[in-house]
Amino acid sequence: MVGAFCLLIAYGLCIGQPVPLPAWLAKRETNGRARQLLTGMINRVIHIIALLGRPRLLPLSNQPARAPNGLMLSAAGLSMMIPVPIITFDNVLPALAIVLLSWGLRLRDGLMLLVGYLVTLAAIASVILLWWGGTHAATELLSLTGLTSSR
Repeated sequence: MVGAFCLLIAYGLCIGQPVPLPAWLAKRETNGRARQLLTGMINRVIHIIALLGRPRLLPLSNQPARAPNGLMLSAAGLSMMIPVPIITFDNVLPALAIVLLSWGLRLRDGLMLLVGYLVTLAAIASVILLWWGGTHAATELLSLTGLTSSR
C-alpha cells in the first residue's frame, strides 16, 4: 500500500501538480492509540532530520530536477511493492530511500537527495539479489526433494 501511495506522489511530482488522494483513502482515519504512537515516533524522526537537513545543493531540488526525483521516488516505491518471499524486513531499504527522498525534497537538501538516490539504487539491487537468491534456493530445495530434475 505504501509503495502504491509513493507511486501516486511520484506521478504528481513528475507532472508538477499535486495528485488528490482517492476518496476512499482521504476519508480514512487512524484510531487514537495508533495516532499517539505514530505522533511520538514521527516527532522523534522529525527532530533528528531537522538537525541534519538544511538547504544545500539546491539545483537537485529545483523545478528541472522534478522528473529525476519523481523517477527515483517511483523506483523506491516499486522496490517496496515487490514482495520478496521468505525474507522479512525486505522493505527497510526502500522505506529509507523514500524517507530520504521525501525529506530531501521538503527541506531542499540536495545532499539528502543524493543519499536517497544511492539508497534507492541499493534497494533495487537488494530486491533483485533477494529474488535471485530466493529462486536459486527454491530450485535447490526442489531438486533435493526430487520434485524436479537437477541439471
